[in-house]
Amino acid sequence: MAEAVHQTDTASSKPSLFELMAADGLFSSLHPAVRHACKIIAARYPSTQTWLERHFDELFLVVNALFQRHYLFTYAGSLAENFYGIKRTPVSGGDGRAGLRLLPGEVYRSLVWLCAFPYVKAKLDALFEELEHQEASGVRPEQEWRQRARQLVLRLYPPVHATFSTAVAFCYLAYMFDKCGYHSPLSWLSGVRLETVTADDWRLARERDDKLSSWTRLRARGLPAALTLYGLHATTRLASHALQVGSFLVQFLQWWSGAGDRDGRRLGAADVAPPDCRPLAQGEPEADGRCPLCGRTRTNEAVLAVSGYVFCHPCIFRHVSEKGRCPISWYPASTEQIYRLSGPGDD
Repeated sequence: MAEAVHQTDTASSKPSLFELMAADGLFSSLHPAVRHACKIIAARYPSTQTWLERHFDELFLVVNALFQRHYLFTYAGSLAENFYGIKRTPVSGGDGRAGLRLLPGEVYRSLVWLCAFPYVKAKLDALFEELEHQEASGVRPEQEWRQRARQLVLRLYPPVHATFSTAVAFCYLAYMFDKCGYHSPLSWLSGVRLETVTADDWRLARERDDKLSSWTRLRARGLPAALTLYGLHATTRLASHALQVGSFLVQFLQWWSGAGDRDGRRLGAADVAPPDCRPLAQGEPEADGRCPLCGRTRTNEAVLAVSGYVFCHPCIFRHVSEKGRCPISWYPASTEQIYRLSGPGDD
């Protein structure tokens, strides 16, 4: 177990709001930073790394769930909570349990809100943005029920999202003024309270570290179990040490990615060199103002940033939404990399 940011020799106590927000922020910073790094790799090597960008969320969900499960069973806290010297205790008081211990049901309930909920929320956020973009672009689904479903999502999701954000802010304020025992609705839904790790807890954690690091002790459980536990523990320890060394780097990567968004471009995509392609001959779609997808004169023009080709906005938006790549250069692309063009007479 890595040494946390602080240790205490006093009885288990209530962590400060700053510590809890820092623990929450560590995970929220890690996800986009790792994702941005994977996007850069996928953009540089599209033939071999496209799958990484497309399935990053699912891959991150699985790896994160394995790490968090190990930490919850071993240290009664998530990776980020362990880093800041915080543990989880059942709201019921643990039925007389002492030390760092959560029952399997409590662990898996925590995993739902630690891993599954952020994944589902991110997917819903992305879906809402895409539907909102389609609505603004005039792209209409062919089936009537799809149109009704889209309108329902566009109407209901903003108030639901605002309600959750308001609940988080309310919990922060109530926790800060000692009016609530939970700093987040997710802690309440997990059925746990967050407390500061005590000196006895640190000693117990070190004993568990020694046990999981000892191949001789693990070998008694059988080779498959020993290999799994030893490998998982070694990997999580490496990740914990990497957090200590790379916490600043994570923040820097998050700022770097955000800076690219504020400049109106994606750093991982806009920096990709344009495709090596021959000049367009007279009569080809791009050369005479026709859309390469529909073959008609371009209307409501839009450019795809990863390749520089110009299309009708509905055409390229539909294609990128379905295929995830430029139809000409085959570079990986997303709808966020489509930019409208304003002609001389456009307002």
